[in-house]
Amino acid sequence: MAVIWRRIRITLIALLTGAVTMLWALQRFQADPAAGWLAAAWLPWTVLALSCSITLFTTLPRNRAMYAESYVIGAVAENRAQFLASIIDNLPAIIFVKDADTLQYVTMNKTCESFFGRSIDEIRGKTDHELYGADLADPVTAADRLALTQTDVLDVGEATMTGITGEVKTLHTRKVAIRDSDGRARYLLGISMDVTEEQRIRAALKESEARFQAIISSAELGIVTLNADGKIVSTNQSAIDLFGGDEDDLLERHYTDFIRETERETSTDRFDAMRKGSDDEEVIRAREFTGIRVNGDVFPMWRSVARVDIENEFLLAVMFRDLTEEKAAEQTLIAAREQAEDANRAKSEFLATMSHELRTPLNAIIGFGELLGEDAKAEGDVTAVSYVQHIQDAGGQLLSLIDDVLDLAKIEAGQVEVECRPTDLGVLATQTANTLRGVVEKNRNQFVLDVGELPDEVDTDAVRVQQIMTNLLSNAAKFTENGTVTLSLQPEPGVQPMLAISVRDTGIGIPEEKLAHVLTAFGQADASTTRKYGGTGLGLAITQRNCELLGGGLSVESTVGEGSVFTARIAMDASASSDTTAAA
Repeated sequence: MAVIWRRIRITLIALLTGAVTMLWALQRFQADPAAGWLAAAWLPWTVLALSCSITLFTTLPRNRAMYAESYVIGAVAENRAQFLASIIDNLPAIIFVKDADTLQYVTMNKTCESFFGRSIDEIRGKTDHELYGADLADPVTAADRLALTQTDVLDVGEATMTGITGEVKTLHTRKVAIRDSDGRARYLLGISMDVTEEQRIRAALKESEARFQAIISSAELGIVTLNADGKIVSTNQSAIDLFGGDEDDLLERHYTDFIRETERETSTDRFDAMRKGSDDEEVIRAREFTGIRVNGDVFPMWRSVARVDIENEFLLAVMFRDLTEEKAAEQTLIAAREQAEDANRAKSEFLATMSHELRTPLNAIIGFGELLGEDAKAEGDVTAVSYVQHIQDAGGQLLSLIDDVLDLAKIEAGQVEVECRPTDLGVLATQTANTLRGVVEKNRNQFVLDVGELPDEVDTDAVRVQQIMTNLLSNAAKFTENGTVTLSLQPEPGVQPMLAISVRDTGIGIPEEKLAHVLTAFGQADASTTRKYGGTGLGLAITQRNCELLGGGLSVESTVGEGSVFTARIAMDASASSDTTAAA
């Protein structure tokens, strides 16, 4: 603006001077023509002054506009430069510029200053050798000179640097030459990015991958991964050992090449379903297939498949296990079980036959014992009567044992036939209670009969039901003294109506760990029980078998010192279930 006002002042002065000179020259020419010619000599200068003044005055607006435009452009350029400088200073990258000829630092951004702890004023005009030792400066200078010879960006790579705070950072540096219009390198631009966290993540990922690969490689299961086309893209050593050959024999092969041809269609259907992302349990669950080794041998194998989604792609991880040894062991177990079942049937048949053979002479002993006892009583021989009574008691016990063994043998041999007839359970329970009341009250026990609202008649095997109640009451009476024994019959409604026959006692009870054992044949809580209370341990086993024959089962609850509850559940309509149960 000062220039403009100065030009205005000069123009005004020139205009006034020219005007005054012309007036003076005209006046002198009118008054004295001779003197007027002398004054006229000033006219050219006056015209020149006027011309300059007019020219200056007429061009003044244009010059003023041009100056204003130049001023605005300069201001905008200056603001833009400051804006760009602010952006560069605040970038998280380390940015520096060096002179191409001397490799002296020209400028750097604030991030660079903060990291190294030096201002631009401290390093401007200095080289790396002047700032750092040769160990650090030599490789940096070599990279600088290499970058100046190239037209593309030079990726120097990663290097570890220590900042002013002592913090160690990993910097990834790239350098590029900045050239003039003639292609001559004028400056070197360097940009370093802090990749410390990225490197840590990469290292952690690499370690994780190595750990995962170690697990996969050492896994006993054969593991392969399939691409979307069903081709094998990776495998572990166990899979190579499983199918034989080497890795090249498996890679890029279709997975169905290793499945028996008759099972490939099923496997392909499941693969297609997995490829479509099916979560159907029937599709994804593990199953058995027949595999084919590289040499063509077939073998049983277990296979499980899992889908792994990776961005827009997916892989299928397939796990295999050779079932050859398991199948062989399974066949061995089946053969052993069949042999055991055959031996058990033979044993049962032998016991059933021997029981009949023993029963005949035993009945004769008991019969003749009764005759001898009657004769001894008639003769008044008290000693002989006592001896004969011992013979009859021992014979009766032996006959009871033989009956139990015979019953168990028949049941295990499948020789029992359930004969179902309409039965009044209330009447049957009363008859059984009357028969065993003396046995129960022998040990000074109170006997309670509790019969619920039962149907008038049910279709069941009365002999088996009475045997169940007899065995349970005899067992309760044996182990209870000065207590209570309760026989209860209660209906249990449901889809299949059941009858619950419970015998509760207040006897010695059974330890929890022995509850399952007492239901097995010849099983009792411990050896001392047999010595003190007698018995063979067959009664509960027979009771359980009879319950199963009648479509139910036997359960027990007991507390040591408080008593036990045995509950036999049988079907109200035993004829419907006895056919299949007896056959089994």
